[in-house]
Amino acid sequence: MRRRLILPALAVLVLALPAPAKADVGVYPATKIVPLGGTIQGWGDGSGMPMYLVPAAAGPKRHSCGSNGICEPTVEHAPGKPFVLLGHLRHTKDMYARQSFKFFVRSNLSPGLYRMYLYCRPCGNSLIESGNRLEGETIRLTARPESRRIRVGSAPTRVRFLVAEPAGVILLLRLTVPHGSRARVTGRIPGVAGVGISTDGRSRCRRHGAVDVCTQPEEWCPIPAAAWHFDLRKLAGPPGVLKLTFVIGPPPNG
Repeated sequence: MRRRLILPALAVLVLALPAPAKADVGVYPATKIVPLGGTIQGWGDGSGMPMYLVPAAAGPKRHSCGSNGICEPTVEHAPGKPFVLLGHLRHTKDMYARQSFKFFVRSNLSPGLYRMYLYCRPCGNSLIESGNRLEGETIRLTARPESRRIRVGSAPTRVRFLVAEPAGVILLLRLTVPHGSRARVTGRIPGVAGVGISTDGRSRCRRHGAVDVCTQPEEWCPIPAAAWHFDLRKLAGPPGVLKLTFVIGPPPNG
């Protein structure tokens, strides 16, 4: 189904287009589940136009129009609260040139369902929701987990997992294991950065009751937002829970 934007008379006069006019602008996120502080990626068209997120319950709805069209909601001006500006598409010579985008999601938003809109002023101040469906689509923002807990038995174990992190510096890398366990963890952004922590004496480890807590100091080197590939290996020790704490963010002093 092809979306058709019906432009009000004022917009038609400004653009010198016959009414009704059709404009193929929109945004199409590839990322539908995003941790706070992470990134939303996708593609869109609409040279220089701003993109917004808004809690799903507060997002205005589309409605069907014509024989096979979708009409977007309109506003008097660029939206304010509760809409949150994600960023602007790049300026292109052709307004409808397809382009990719990548925007950071503010870490101070609340987890939950959101809707994404492109604000198109030339389209009669339309708020064009992402996707093609009449009912629109939602993007789920999740709380960014700072710890990954993995329950292991007494046998050697290997677990691989991904952790999405925002841009910034490594503030904390810590491994907590049942006392007497031998384990090591490596993490990397392929071709960009890597970290490692273990219980073999290379990291700073101390006993705290029934667990050993190891911390690996890291330099504050700038790191891009990315999905980290982690490889956890439990080599020996009692059954229990291994906890990896990995925190990336802005340096405390800015």
